[in-house]
Amino acid sequence: MRIAIALVIIGIVVGIVFYGQMESDRKVRMEAAAFAEQVSYAESQYASIIESLDGVEDLGPAVWSVMSAASNIVPEIVGSANALRVYDKDYDKKQKRTAAAAKAAARGPAKKGGAPAGKGDIKVGVKDASGREAPAGFSSRADAAKRAKLEEEKKANASAKDPVAAKQDDEDDKATQRIPKCQRIIEKIAEHCAMVDARIDESAQILVQNENLLGAVKKSASAYNAGKVVVGYKELVPMAKDLKKSIEDEIATAKALLPALETMKAEVIEEKRLATEKEAKRRRAEERKAKRALEISMANAWYEGKANMLREYDFDGAMQAVKGLQASLTYEDASTVLNMPIERYKLMDGIMTWLVGVISKSPMKWGWKTASGARDIEKADADGIYVQEKLIAWTDLPKAKLVGFIEHYIKNDDTTGKGKARLYIGAALYCKTFGVEGKEDHFLEKASDNSELLAKSIAGLMNFTPDATLNRE
Repeated sequence: MRIAIALVIIGIVVGIVFYGQMESDRKVRMEAAAFAEQVSYAESQYASIIESLDGVEDLGPAVWSVMSAASNIVPEIVGSANALRVYDKDYDKKQKRTAAAAKAAARGPAKKGGAPAGKGDIKVGVKDASGREAPAGFSSRADAAKRAKLEEEKKANASAKDPVAAKQDDEDDKATQRIPKCQRIIEKIAEHCAMVDARIDESAQILVQNENLLGAVKKSASAYNAGKVVVGYKELVPMAKDLKKSIEDEIATAKALLPALETMKAEVIEEKRLATEKEAKRRRAEERKAKRALEISMANAWYEGKANMLREYDFDGAMQAVKGLQASLTYEDASTVLNMPIERYKLMDGIMTWLVGVISKSPMKWGWKTASGARDIEKADADGIYVQEKLIAWTDLPKAKLVGFIEHYIKNDDTTGKGKARLYIGAALYCKTFGVEGKEDHFLEKASDNSELLAKSIAGLMNFTPDATLNRE
């Protein structure tokens, strides 16, 4: 009996021990399963973060390529805008005012709110917060903000003190108004570039945290501890997912600013083209004006160098010389100036040719009178008159005597109308050119009587100042 009881007790104890062992094994298995679940969850979250941030590091060059593209556009905008200063009619005035202001500042104490040196210039080689050197065209936000504030203060002070001067300053800035605009745009792009760099750094930190979290989960002594570590993924996973999208948004925003620069570039290049054309047109007009003035001056000086021809009675030679000058002229108004002198020479050549003809046709009996007596004028030719076969050159003939010959023959000439009027005008021109007094008005009156039509041009023909040296006998 005792043995049976002992066996029962032993069985109960063994059962209890066995059950306890089974329960312990079950708890261990449950703990292991829970831990494995935590590790599996952590690994899935780890993979999700890796997937979310895949390619993020490659986005850095993408945004800086936008900066590079913008920096390639800016020099053309700045160069063209600066070139427009050449065509800004108020630019020189502005420069003078700037110089005067500089002198005034040198004499007195410096004033707050003055414009910083290099206004409107694009800075090169500025480094961003991460130490990366920005491409040409970038300047820091701090500089831009400081410059903008100083400019606002300057304009406010100028407007308060001198509204007219403030308005003039605004007008003077028209040629370069796009420089600060493109400055602001490229600064905005640079801000987005810097933001992308900062968020790429954040993504690298998230990846490090991700590695650390997974390692901490795997090293946890229990599922409970692992569960406490896994909680960190609740913040890390959405951060990773949002981070890549925010970087892509920054890049898209930076890219969206490029069309504005392209438009500005097209506008300022077109303005430069138009200004260049306008300047070229202005210069051509000035050149034409100067050339026209020169030609008119040349035309008005038609008598220079012709006095010797007139003195030799080479009226046809003088006429041909002036016609040669006329043929070389470009402008009609200059050429027109020479029409009158050409006509004057033609008329004087006509009267001399006519006189040679009428003397040869009708020799003048006792026409050559001297102190020793009177002799016949037998004939005439281009060289002069002949008295008893002796030549007396036209240039040796007293001018008043020659006019007397004209007067003698013209009153009996059977030429009528316009032809007769031209003879009288030629005679009047001879009188004025060579200073023969008392006959000019008489001949002009006769010309008007013979041709009313020709009389209308008499005023223009007689409107000249003769060379005084031709009046000498």
